[in-house]
Amino acid sequence: MSALNPHGTSVLQDWVPGLTLAMQGTLLTCVRGPDNVRKDHPVKKFVRRYRRAFLNNAKAPPSGFMDVEAFMTAREVAILRGAAYHPRDEQDALTKELVHFWESQVDDVPHHWLMHFAHCAEILGYRHPEQATALFWREVYYAICASFHMAPESCEQMELRLRDRGCF
Repeated sequence: MSALNPHGTSVLQDWVPGLTLAMQGTLLTCVRGPDNVRKDHPVKKFVRRYRRAFLNNAKAPPSGFMDVEAFMTAREVAILRGAAYHPRDEQDALTKELVHFWESQVDDVPHHWLMHFAHCAEILGYRHPEQATALFWREVYYAICASFHMAPESCEQMELRLRDRGCF
């Protein structure tokens, strides 16, 4: 603890330090969001939800930095992409809306950032302690993979790739 942080709190939520250092570092790569995208771009909404999923906010949400919730409904995703929302099975609808959304964004955001974001969504999807949040981010990961016509990694493959390699 210090005079600057008398409570000894961290910007990282309590569950994050339990991840490998490689996973923690990967999560931090997308906190800023993509460069060269306007402030009101639909992807920025995902970035604010993403921050909420693993960071503690210094300000009470909602703020321009993060939202109140760490996930979205199918209706919210449909609205982001400017589509009409037709209620049906929420999980099925969410999956379809996410695929449509990310397919429409592939050319709008830098590819390098989007690949980082896919890996970050993967970590949240496989490791977030709250089931609804984990499910949402796993679906985001699967949707981004589908938009690139690539197969998603399994949790075991991700853990093998992002294991710590004796750096500490």
